[in-house]
Amino acid sequence: LTIKYAGSQGTGAIHVENVSADFPITNLTFESNANSGIFLRGTYTAEIANNTFTNNAGYGVVIQHSPNNTMSPNLHDNTYSGNNPNGIHLVPGAQGYLDKSTTLTKDNAPYIVTENINVLSYPSVPTVVVTIQPGVELQFSPGFGLNFTHFGGPGGSVALNAQGTQANQIVMTSNVVVPAPGDWRGLYFSDAIVGSLTHIDYLILRYAVNNNTPAIFADNVPAPFSLNHSTIQNNLNKGFYILNSSVNLTNNTISNNGTEGVYIEGKFSANVTNNTISNS
Repeated sequence: LTIKYAGSQGTGAIHVENVSADFPITNLTFESNANSGIFLRGTYTAEIANNTFTNNAGYGVVIQHSPNNTMSPNLHDNTYSGNNPNGIHLVPGAQGYLDKSTTLTKDNAPYIVTENINVLSYPSVPTVVVTIQPGVELQFSPGFGLNFTHFGGPGGSVALNAQGTQANQIVMTSNVVVPAPGDWRGLYFSDAIVGSLTHIDYLILRYAVNNNTPAIFADNVPAPFSLNHSTIQNNLNKGFYILNSSVNLTNNTISNNGTEGVYIEGKFSANVTNNTISNS
């Protein structure tokens, strides 16, 4: 089935919102539509696979989260070409909130982020875990980043499980056509982080930092989390700033950052082992 010349401003050729029962979307062609090919809002966890998105006036797929809803589609093996922009638009809920666990699956286009994503949870609810599969690429618009925090006062817990492989590394970068250090905001980890659930392996993080923030900021993280086999380079300021936090940094390459590669301050328990730090 081919769907052409459909959609309108703020929607897609197929618009799925808070469905009571998931259904897969597979083996379709979305061509020359007025906005995105598929627009998802609210709750959706089914498969979107083996579709072709071509020459649509918006993104191939839009994924829009909303409070208290689980949005975690299984995208894979889709083909994207000539869309404007040519990617998957990842949109948080109101005020940038993402308050339910989600998985970003590997597809044949980058996830594009055009506002801050604030991963947070409330007291007495399950930990909100963002899982990023090997080979996923996230591209951030200028000034925006990915923050792991909590709602209001103390309480609530969050985690990042981003375990790439040597062959399929996870990439976080700028979505500017000619990227430069300082394009986007970077990663922020607060005291809401659950160290035992937060694992970052084979991540490439480039062109981050603005307003004197580091590319990765661990801010009063109580229990250690790990960053291993990763590349932190071409950022405008510090590569990794550890403030009153417990972090394990092992076998990373941290290079060509504007100031310090790793900066440690306050009370901490940092294990920095076998890293290559240069030109910072």
